Parts: sequence; structure tokens; C-alpha cells
Amino acid sequence: MEKKFKWGENVRFLERDDRIIIVNLGTKEFVKIKKEALKYLKKAMEIGVKNVLKEINNMEKNSFIGLIEYLNKRGYITTSPSENKTFKKIKYTEFPKIAYYEASEKCNLKCRFCYANPDIQHHCYIGNTFLTKKIITKLFELNVVYLIFSGGEPLLRKDLFEIIEYAKKKIKFVGMTTNGTLIGKEEAKKLKETGIDYIQISIESPEEKINDKLRGKGTFKKCLEAINHLKNANFRKEQLYITATITKINIDTLIKFSDFGKRLEVETGLSFFQPVGRAFNKNVFALLKKELIKFFFEKLKKQSKLYEPNPDCLNIPDQKVTSKIIPSLKNYCGMGFKTLGVKENGSVVPCHLFFSSNDFIIGNILDKDIVKKLILFLNSIPSIDEIHECKKCDIRYFCCNGCWANVYWHHKTFNGRNPYCEFFYDYFSSIIWNLGEEKETERIYLALSNLTNF
Repeated sequence: MEKKFKWGENVRFLERDDRIIIVNLGTKEFVKIKKEALKYLKKAMEIGVKNVLKEINNMEKNSFIGLIEYLNKRGYITTSPSENKTFKKIKYTEFPKIAYYEASEKCNLKCRFCYANPDIQHHCYIGNTFLTKKIITKLFELNVVYLIFSGGEPLLRKDLFEIIEYAKKKIKFVGMTTNGTLIGKEEAKKLKETGIDYIQISIESPEEKINDKLRGKGTFKKCLEAINHLKNANFRKEQLYITATITKINIDTLIKFSDFGKRLEVETGLSFFQPVGRAFNKNVFALLKKELIKFFFEKLKKQSKLYEPNPDCLNIPDQKVTSKIIPSLKNYCGMGFKTLGVKENGSVVPCHLFFSSNDFIIGNILDKDIVKKLILFLNSIPSIDEIHECKKCDIRYFCCNGCWANVYWHHKTFNGRNPYCEFFYDYFSSIIWNLGEEKETERIYLALSNLTNF
């Protein structure tokens, strides 16, 4: 007797014209097919594959069988009777593996676009070392494997080196984000001795004038000095990062940011300006949709080799999709289930972008029932299909409403549309819905080019 199959419980569908994208939120994969193929798949679930094959011409039979085998192998469909027939919202049951610890609620700079809102302080102080070690121990017991010291400015704490060294005895990977201005020769040497795995320094532009406009006079030179001190202390290239926040003020210089990193022999990273914390309602930094699309289109053109077949390609029926240019398929941002934030006093917030908010504390990391509290919070967040403005969008499982902190700061609820929604939609749909089509590269370039010329 022929086994019947059905959709896996984490499978969802997106539709545009005569194309269907089948997404698997469990495996974070997707496949694009014609609407006619989906019709036959649904029919095969009702009357069986053999009966459907009778309706398909001989030239397409092997393709249809191959499609079913592929979907079954990749978990889109199943023949297991234990699988639920109805789609369910994905439930979270575990504590996240990555934690940002606000080592200090104070900072020696006052960047107006900061996602936090630390008190300004220029002298170093000794923090509550005993409490911090208890917090680190609890994170270790909860199986956190990646701990990032952030702030504020962590290096304002005189006991920072001691607590990093303690963390390295417990946590597998330990990193730190810093503004870099307090790292001298001696500090670099002490950081190396702690065994810390990586250090991330904020530099907002390859151009000194632009960086100093955003972070303060003299900060550019201090950061370059800090990098030299760290390299002289034998930190390797892969242990040193410089990151910039894309704003209206620096965007025109950031197309050269990766080249800047190569000259400094460090890794680089970029992030969107998120109008949260001190940056809330600071529209002078906010980017227009056209500016963002133009920026990422220029980066895409610089990396045009990504369209060539290479070992990083994801093989799916009748097409190769270069995984490096595809937005990561997801059902939420990492908030809460992948990463979370822990304030200096142990208060747990959904992520580090909530450090400046006191109205959204889930509990304290030292609470016995903190795991239960976090899981209850996570499962209370609406899925993308439950947000009225998102539930009919044909790229919603790729964008997934972007940064949830940004959503919350703007709407005071998670049930609202991300301020970057229009950018996400135009940019991602230009790529996603042209993948696998004839003259794929030309179609993507034309779509993005048209968006920058309106």
C-alpha cells in the first residue's frame, strides 16, 4: 500500500504570480517552485503519488518524483504518522546560548545614536565583583556558551580583567564590545592574559572627521592606537573586529569599510542604526529607504562573484542559490531564544537593545524560575503570521519584521510593523523572487537599480 505524505509542521508558503516559495522554519531552508507543481503536490497528498503521475506527461514524471524525494529528504514533507497535520506556532523551550552582559551601566562617551543610555562617567570604578561572578556562574549553569561583555563601557570597571578571567574558566567563548578609547598598552596586555576570545571596537567610518563627528573628537586616533596595542599584545586578526552603525551621517563612507578593515588587519561588521535607547526619535541619524537600498546594492555589485557557482551554493531542484547573498531564513530575530541581555545587577531583558529600558525586565538571572519566565515571555511574542500588517506579506518569513527591539520601542508592543519594513520588502523581494529565474543576475540588478532611481 502506498504511503501518504503531508507537510511538515514547520512548513509555510509564500506566493507571487505563478511562483510559490515553500519555507521550512525548522531547518531555515526554502525552495521555489511553480504554482502548478504545488497543485500536484497537494493532489498527491489526497489521492496518492501514483494516481497523480497518471495525469502528468512522461517528460515531467521524473521531475515530479525528484521534487517529492527532495522535499521528503529536506523535511518539507513527511510520511510519519506522528507528525501533526496542522501548522503550529513554533514553541521555545530552552535558554539561549548567547548572553550580552552589561558589565557597566556607565560610559566615558556620549554618542547620540547609542542603543543604550548609560550614565556619563570618566573615572574607573570597582564594580560588584562578587555579584558579577555569581551571574557568570548562573549563565554557565544555564549552558550559555557565548558571553559578551558590553555596556556602557566595560573598561570603566577596574575589576573587568578579573571577571573576564573568571568567565573564561566557565564559558567556552568570551568576547567584549568597547569604544576602544580606554585601551592602552597595559590594558591590551592584561586583556590578552585573561584569555578573552575576541574584542570588538566601534569605529563609525574610515574617515577620521566623520567618526569623530559621531563619537567625539579624538576617538578615531584612540581607536587606531588601541588596535595597534592589541596587535602588539599578540591578538590575532580573527580576534579583533571593528564595527560601524549605518547612519545618514556615515553611510557614504562605509562602502569602503571592509577595505579599511583589511588595511588595519582586522575583521569588520556593519549594523543598522536602531532608534532605541538614547537614539530613540533621533531622526537625524535615520536612513531613507532609497539610501539603504543604494548602499547594499553597491555592496552587492562589489561582490558580484557571489553569483558564480561555488562550494557555498545550496542545491535545490533546477537551480543553484548562492547562500551568501540570501537573507537568513528565520521566524524571529535572535531576541530571547538565541541571545538575551543581562544588566549589571542581573536583571534579564529580551536583548542588549533593551539595556536602557526599565519597563521590560523579565526577571533576575539569579531567580530560580528565570528559565520559566523567559520561556513564557518568548511564547507570548506574536508570530509573523499573527501580526496584522505582516501576515499577507510575500517575504515575511525572510524579514520576519526585523529587529523586535525596534518594533517595541516604536509601538510599545511587539504587535506592530518594523520602521524599516519598506526597505526590507523592496530589497529582499528584489532578490528572493528573482532567484532561479532566467537571467537571474540581470533581473536582480535591474530590480535593485530601479529602486535606487525613483
